[in-house]
Amino acid sequence: MDLSERIAQRRKAMKLSQEKFGEIVGKSQRTVAAWEAGKRSPSFETLCILADALGVSTDYLLGRTEIPNIYADTKKDPSQEELERAKEAATAALSGDPVNQDMPRDVKQLSALIEQIVDQALDKRSTPSGDRSE
Repeated sequence: MDLSERIAQRRKAMKLSQEKFGEIVGKSQRTVAAWEAGKRSPSFETLCILADALGVSTDYLLGRTEIPNIYADTKKDPSQEELERAKEAATAALSGDPVNQDMPRDVKQLSALIEQIVDQALDKRSTPSGDRSE
């Protein structure tokens, strides 16, 4: 599916006319029609506006992924306390003075740990039941 088809599909799924969608993104109905017909392409700035309005990522609109928006399903933003703890742990790991024995001791280990955490988070999101209670 290409950009024009993805724009049209998402707009229709939102039950918006081309005219109404144009109003939302600050463009005319003719411009929306031209995008959907593949006769025109939005600028980078407009592509970002379209992605936000359609609730998808720019990568999805451009066909780089089939996941409409990997960020839309996040559980919650981390608290300030969680961010501070992560920063302290990363700083300690990078300085070679781990806070505890379980902390990585160098950048390579820290990178591997971060990759593992991200992989686990993505695996949980892809479970059919959507159960994230683990």
